[in-house]
Amino acid sequence: MTGKTEHEAQIQAFGTYLEERKKSPGTVQGVLLDLGQFADFLARRDKPFNELTEVDVNEFGKELREGGKSEKLIHRKYKAIKSFYKRLAELGESADLDEVISESRSYIMSLPRPLTIDEMKRFVIACGDVKRRAIFTTMYEAGLRPDELSRLMQEDISWDDLFMVVKNKEGERDRLVFFSRKLKDLLKKYIRSHKSKLPNVFVEDKTTAMRVGRLQVLFIETAKDAKIEGHIALSSLRRSLAAHMIEQGIDIGHVAQMLGLKNTTSLEVLVPAGGVRQNEYQKFISALDL
Repeated sequence: MTGKTEHEAQIQAFGTYLEERKKSPGTVQGVLLDLGQFADFLARRDKPFNELTEVDVNEFGKELREGGKSEKLIHRKYKAIKSFYKRLAELGESADLDEVISESRSYIMSLPRPLTIDEMKRFVIACGDVKRRAIFTTMYEAGLRPDELSRLMQEDISWDDLFMVVKNKEGERDRLVFFSRKLKDLLKKYIRSHKSKLPNVFVEDKTTAMRVGRLQVLFIETAKDAKIEGHIALSSLRRSLAAHMIEQGIDIGHVAQMLGLKNTTSLEVLVPAGGVRQNEYQKFISALDL
C-alpha cells in the first residue's frame, strides 16, 4: 500500500527547491502543509503522485468543500499542487499533469471570481495614475495574462490597425488581439509619460521591465482602494472580460480563441444560469464604456 512516507522525500525536496529560490519561510511552510494534506489524501487512495487522475483532483476538492473550506483556500492548495507537479515533471518524476489539474471541474470552480461591471468601473476609477489605468485597462480589454502583459513589446503593437500580437510561450501559437482607439490613446499617453528606452510597453521604471510580482502588488492595492472584496486576484481581470463577453451573448468559442485558450472548459462556469442575451452581430461593449 502506498503510504505518506513514500511521498515525504519528494515533498521535502520541493521545500528545499523553494528555499533555494528564496521563497519566504512562511510561504514554504504553507506549501508543505498543503502538499502534506494532499499526500494524506492520495495515501488513502493508495496512489503515488505520478498516478494522479482528474477524478483524484475532483475528489480532493470535494473533500475540502465538504469540510467547509473556502474556494480561496482550495485555490491556494491547488496552486501549491500545480507548482509541485511542474517541478516533478522537470525532474522526470512524473508526466506533465498540469492540464489534468487545470481542466478539472474542481480546480475551475476554485478560480478567483470575475468582477462585476460595476466593480470593474470602480477598479479603474481607483487607479490613481495613468500607469495603473494603462496596465489594468489593457489586461481587462485585451484579456492578457500577467506574463503576457510583462512581455508585451512596443513593436508588437500596430497603432494604425489597432491590434497587438500577444507572444505566447514556446510551443504555443501567438494571437492577435484588437483594441479600441480609447485604449490606444491611453497607452500612448502612458508610454510618453514613462520615458523609458526599454522596448517593453510596461515598465516599473526607466531601466526595469514590469514584473508579474509587481503587478500583483498593484492589483491588491487598487482593489483595496476600490473596496472590492472576496476571492479575487490578478487573473480576475481576464476572467471579467470573459464573463462580460459571455453575458453579452458573444460566442463562447470566440471568447476562448481571443483569450488563447485551447478549449472552453474553464469558461463554461461563467455562463449565467438564466442564459445569455441574443447578440446577432457579436458586438461587445466593454464594461468601461457602459
